[in-house]
Amino acid sequence: MADARYPIRRAMKMRSFPALAALLFALLTSLGGVGPEGQGNKPPADNPQSEKPQGGKPENGKPQPAKTQGQFLVASRGLGDPLFQESVVLMLPIKEGSLLVGLIVNKPSKIKVHDLFPDSPGLEANESLVYFGGPVDARVGARSAIFRSKMPPGKATQVFGDVWVTFDPGVILALAENVQQASHLRVFVGRAQWDPEQFEGEVAAGAWHSLPGGADSIFTTLPEMLWPTLIERAEPRPVVQCPPQVCSGLPPSTVLLDARPADWRRKITGPA
Repeated sequence: MADARYPIRRAMKMRSFPALAALLFALLTSLGGVGPEGQGNKPPADNPQSEKPQGGKPENGKPQPAKTQGQFLVASRGLGDPLFQESVVLMLPIKEGSLLVGLIVNKPSKIKVHDLFPDSPGLEANESLVYFGGPVDARVGARSAIFRSKMPPGKATQVFGDVWVTFDPGVILALAENVQQASHLRVFVGRAQWDPEQFEGEVAAGAWHSLPGGADSIFTTLPEMLWPTLIERAEPRPVVQCPPQVCSGLPPSTVLLDARPADWRRKITGPA
């Protein structure tokens, strides 16, 4: 049962606010996601923590995906889906059901945390931004939070170490009202999810790279630098050795690289 001070019914009233709905719509429009569901997106579930198991063994003898909990999925440079371009997805624990669930951790929106809880005076001064967690249920304002805590909190699931995730509106509200939690809290709207076969297919196609997750990366103050940093580890660009007779006297900016997973090309240009 949720804390009586923060009943879920009150927390969910944000869905009836046209202004917030417009903000969510604008967010998805800017990411190209108001039409059909994007890559990696399956039909939404009400709460990924409450999904029922869909069978204990892989169907047709197909292996289950490798363990993904606490891993970062880093979008490849060639990933074309606008909802997931240059994304870093933190994969969450799988407690029930067969779906793989994650949250995009490097895409802050223009929505403020206090916009999600308009009836909470304690959040009026909270200027923290809500993050776009993925296309599933984003248009209905489904919320979640990743946070750090040394003590096991209620209604939350451990991701790794002292990093936890919760989908409970009352817990999210209490965390957001705690000023001491501000630097170690990320609030999200929407999520990403895959069925295992779809996930394996996208990884095999080179859409994603898997790297170990880390708390410092999740709560970085420079989220816009997270994908560029991680993609250089997962998909480093080749180094072009420019012959002296070609590059002598040319500024470094005239040596250009165009590196893609399936199309490694090198261009060396000089003055016209």
